[in-house]
Amino acid sequence: MTDNQMEARDEDFIIRVRPGMEEGKWTGDVTLSILTRSENPLDDDSFHDLMHFCTMVCATVPMMEQDVSIRNIVNDYINNLGNSMQDAEEKEIEVATENVASSVRDGNIITVDFFSKKNSKLH
Repeated sequence: MTDNQMEARDEDFIIRVRPGMEEGKWTGDVTLSILTRSENPLDDDSFHDLMHFCTMVCATVPMMEQDVSIRNIVNDYINNLGNSMQDAEEKEIEVATENVASSVRDGNIITVDFFSKKNSKLH
């Protein structure tokens, strides 16, 4: 069965990033929304844990705007992650991913798995 990347499932939580636009150009502003279905099949604890996680992800945007050191940490992390993956692909080597996020890119969709090797709660 092929998974349509643009189709939301009942259990999905979607963080929508809507850019502020003027005359067809991005103003630099964004509106973030956490979307999920009212028919979400998760139990209450799991639902609240995932909603808390999504809220934490969204909170990084104003944090990066307020504190340049946080923005630099995130920027450096993403740049290093991208370089590590690119280097690994070019050299055909295995990248150690224990205790770090893993990501898979498919077109314009990036899937991030923060706990692939852990069984841990966010709070």
